[in-house]
Amino acid sequence: MDYISLAIEAKKKKDFNLAIKYYQKQIVKKGVTIKVLQSAAKTYYLNKQKDLALQFYLASAHLYLHLEFKKFKKGDEYVRDLLDAVPKDKANQFPHMIGDLLYYTAALPKHVGHTYLDDKEVFKQEPDFKDYAEIYYAQILGDGSVQSKFESIRITPKEFEDIELNRYIPMGYQVLRNQIYWDKIDEVEVLRLYIV
Repeated sequence: MDYISLAIEAKKKKDFNLAIKYYQKQIVKKGVTIKVLQSAAKTYYLNKQKDLALQFYLASAHLYLHLEFKKFKKGDEYVRDLLDAVPKDKANQFPHMIGDLLYYTAALPKHVGHTYLDDKEVFKQEPDFKDYAEIYYAQILGDGSVQSKFESIRITPKEFEDIELNRYIPMGYQVLRNQIYWDKIDEVEVLRLYIV
C-alpha cells in the first residue's frame, strides 16, 4: 500500500490526523526518510501542532546532515566539493562543518522559519505575518488555494518570496544552528533524538 499517496490525499482533505497516521505507517513499513519526516512536519504545521512540526523538521535536517557527513568521512568528492564551494562569508556558520551544506537548500530553513514565526505572539507584534502564514498554509496544503490567497491578501508571489528570503529563511537558519544536536551528528536515530 502506498501510504505516502494516501497521506497526501488526506492532507488535501484537511484530515491531518489521518495523514499523520499514514506517515507513521510509512515509517513502520519503510523506515525513517527525510521525505517522510518533512512531509509529517508540514502536516503537523497544518494541524496547528507547531512544536511537533519543528521537531520533525529538526529530525529531517539532522538525518540529512548525518547521511552527508557519513559520505564525507568515506571521501565522497561531491560532498567535499560542495563544502569547498560554500562562499567564504557563509562558511563555518554552524557548530559542525557539515552544517555548511544547509546553505544549498533554502526550502528547509524556509519551512523551519515559518514554523517558528507563524505564531500568535509574533502576529501581535507584526500583523502582516498573519497574512504570510495564510499564504504559506495554502502552499503546503497543496489544494490549489494559494493563488486566491495571493489575490485576497494583495501580495504577489515575488513579494512573498522576497519576504521569505529576508525574514523566514534567516530565522530558519538561526533555529537550525541553535537546535540541531551538532555533537550527535554521527547518530542516526533521529526520532529518539528529536521526537520521543
